Amino acid sequence: MPSQITISLLGSILIDGEIMKDRPSIAYIHEFFGDSSPPEQFHSMIDCSLILPGYEGAVLSDECEGNCLTWERYGGAVAEAIQSIQSPFTLVGNSMGAMVAIYAAMNTSLIDKIILYRIPRFGEARLSVRKKYQEISHSITDENTYTQFLKAINEHTDPSVMRVLEKTRWNIARKLYDGASLSDLDPTVLHQMQQSVILVEHDFKEDYLHPKEAYHSLQSLLAKF
Repeated sequence: MPSQITISLLGSILIDGEIMKDRPSIAYIHEFFGDSSPPEQFHSMIDCSLILPGYEGAVLSDECEGNCLTWERYGGAVAEAIQSIQSPFTLVGNSMGAMVAIYAAMNTSLIDKIILYRIPRFGEARLSVRKKYQEISHSITDENTYTQFLKAINEHTDPSVMRVLEKTRWNIARKLYDGASLSDLDPTVLHQMQQSVILVEHDFKEDYLHPKEAYHSLQSLLAKF
């Protein structure tokens, strides 16, 4: 049974799995509209998953709008949850989760290491993605428009992502898309991090949202610090 940690303003983070006592717990942070289960190559190393507010039963506060659900705000929430546990963690972040892990690491010394997988577009390369997410957020006005949206994207959306989208209420999906449209990486936060960072390559082929250029851009930024 996942344990629930209430986070100020956002709602709650669910911890699904075990918190280790003899070493840092290795926790997985999911992608945007992603399943909380880690990808197969990480399964054997993960102790628990951190489920962000708005996903899979993790309560999202009614007062939260999209500006509460950015990479930066989610990162602050993860750091707050870890601080409340007072136990060290290694974070494995996938896509959105990778950026959330970066912001979390900036906010607590209890994170000893971050492992980043499928780096999403950021900076100027993200502008078109942010615009698209904003358009989607504005188009979702009720249950009917959300149903029509899901029908339109079904054929060209990963089935695992579709399953999460279909389980998400329309008003929460609207807020999550709005939060994604407001999200980006501030490169200066990398200078503030003390943790070691591991970048994991993946198959970049035909992955528009996670191109090789994003991986190398982040790699170059990290090398400067």
